[in-house]
Amino acid sequence: MKCRYLGRAFIFRELLQALPTALAAQYIPVTWSSQLYGPDGPWQAVKIVVGGTSQEVLLINEDHKELDLLPGGEWNTKILTSKACEQYKNSRCGKGGTWDPDFPPTVAVTGDWVDEASKVNSSGQGILLQATTVGSFSYWNSSLIMIDDITITNPDGSKRGPELGALALGGPEQSQKFATDSIFANTPMVGFSYAGGAFNQSAIKSFSYGLQIGSAFHGYPGSLIFGGYDKGRIVGSYTAFNHVPLLLDVSLGVATGGSPWEFEEKKGLLLSNTSQVTTLSALPDPRQTYMHLPGKTCEEIAKYIPVTFDSKLKYWLWDTAKPEYKTIVTSPAYLGFTFPPAPGGSNNVTIKVPFSLLNLTLDAPITQKPTAYFPCQSYEPSEGNPYILGRAFLQAAFIGRNWNRQISWLGQAPGPGPSKNGLGNVMLDIEDTDLDLPNIFTNESLFTQSWANYWTPLPEPKGSQPSATSSPSNTASAIEANPGLNTGAKAGIALGAAAVALLAIGVTLLFLRHRWRKQNLLQTGATDYVDDSKHTVAELEHPVPEMQGIRNHETYELATPTPQLGSTTPQ
Repeated sequence: MKCRYLGRAFIFRELLQALPTALAAQYIPVTWSSQLYGPDGPWQAVKIVVGGTSQEVLLINEDHKELDLLPGGEWNTKILTSKACEQYKNSRCGKGGTWDPDFPPTVAVTGDWVDEASKVNSSGQGILLQATTVGSFSYWNSSLIMIDDITITNPDGSKRGPELGALALGGPEQSQKFATDSIFANTPMVGFSYAGGAFNQSAIKSFSYGLQIGSAFHGYPGSLIFGGYDKGRIVGSYTAFNHVPLLLDVSLGVATGGSPWEFEEKKGLLLSNTSQVTTLSALPDPRQTYMHLPGKTCEEIAKYIPVTFDSKLKYWLWDTAKPEYKTIVTSPAYLGFTFPPAPGGSNNVTIKVPFSLLNLTLDAPITQKPTAYFPCQSYEPSEGNPYILGRAFLQAAFIGRNWNRQISWLGQAPGPGPSKNGLGNVMLDIEDTDLDLPNIFTNESLFTQSWANYWTPLPEPKGSQPSATSSPSNTASAIEANPGLNTGAKAGIALGAAAVALLAIGVTLLFLRHRWRKQNLLQTGATDYVDDSKHTVAELEHPVPEMQGIRNHETYELATPTPQLGSTTPQ
């Protein structure tokens, strides 16, 4: 410890960090950065603060740094040092921030960051046990790997440095025990992931998280909550798994309207590298970028969309000159990923990824100018490792996990919605004993509604929907013109018509009364979200008062226009 730290006065009042014993346990939402990142995105990142050694000293008086990080990974948070980017001069390496702490590593264990599919390899100085701060809560013994040498190998073999480190989402256990300390020999040291430490200190109700990364292109911020999840970021049934889910199929389809293809749905696109229809283990991983699948699967998908494989770059590039490019990426066409049902469920779960989310941009140092690409990468994992569904897939998916119960949930995420917050900000706790998500929106039509302002449905083929025409026998004029009816019959019909009219008026009054009561509840601050199959488009877009410091509340704003196609390269 440096001498200047010995003279710091301890401050016991007005701490910036809230003590866990002073607060009831509740979920902790993570702030998202307004900065966008590449070079294969654009991507969004979370914002945290690292550094600090004692909750009795104001953080502002200690060595600390605010950083943007990718959410993802287990055990240790990966922090880039300035040394990590020295070999990548005049690049965006470390754009999200680097940190060179005053203290040496706490644990003399070499940390690393290795992703086989994305070809990330690194080494570090060691593991630093210091504070991680999210919002108002700091955990003071979190495990940070200080990366000082890292390389990402692009598909064409060229090298680059990362723009961001990574915030660990937890781990198989809350903490790691290290045999010795680098300063005090033979002293066991214990480091926690942030979520593990927060649960250990009773700041959150469970060692868990809920994540939906949103869409940078659509201005749809992500949602990451430790100890809870956002109900507004998952819709319909979901699958559940312990370690890695089983991917049953990949398909093409259309959520609404006409199809850009000669079919409305095409299944059986998940092929092995021997061109056989297959199933495989595929891990959703927000730390990695692409959909790392068998090469034959990428080739099969490419038959139906305007992309070509660039043999030099080793990427599938969109042919933006073809008219079907704009048709597909602006329509409700999607790439579907099918998984088994959760325990107790009966139907498979298909997560639909609209093609507007798969219209991503390559930029320097991968390409010399912004280039639209389709994020499917040929991959064959080493024995025992899964295929990877990275951020490209997770833009349209919700992923959560209760680490203590060894259960993960994967489901459909809604689109941006009118207010760029999915189906609304409805943050809920995950209890330590939870094996499922008991409170979600089950009406799957909300998915289509949430995308309504961001795609253009194609016209349906003529004759696909019969027109609703009235037959002559259902009209009043036809009744009066029928000479075969006697006076009594006419009188009976007239009375019946009057009764139907009165009934219609009564139903209308009841409906208006219901809507008035609903508006009155919303205007007086009711926080219950109107749920599921009773939802209509009008109800989804109904204006709701702005949040006034209430955490469990949904807000909506006026719809925004659909983004224009073009470069979305981060600056």
